[in-house]
Amino acid sequence: VLAKHAVAITFIQEHDYTQAQKTIEEILQRYPDDVDSHLWLGDVFLYVGKPNEAREMFAFAQRVEPSNPSAKVGLRLADELVNQH
Repeated sequence: VLAKHAVAITFIQEHDYTQAQKTIEEILQRYPDDVDSHLWLGDVFLYVGKPNEAREMFAFAQRVEPSNPSAKVGLRLADELVNQH
């Protein structure tokens, strides 16, 4: 999983969000409860202007790890973006 995360992070850093999403979704197919993948995919969705999808990813991560600060921040940001539209 860590190697795939590294690949996805590289795609994100290169602003190749399509490939990042594809890579993270491959991880989630094998490890559907992987919190880090949900957080990274939430970030990708924020970058491409899909706050509703991002919210779903961050909400899942927060349900699994209620004290996860990244999930809390991501969820708050996604909520703000959803409420703007």
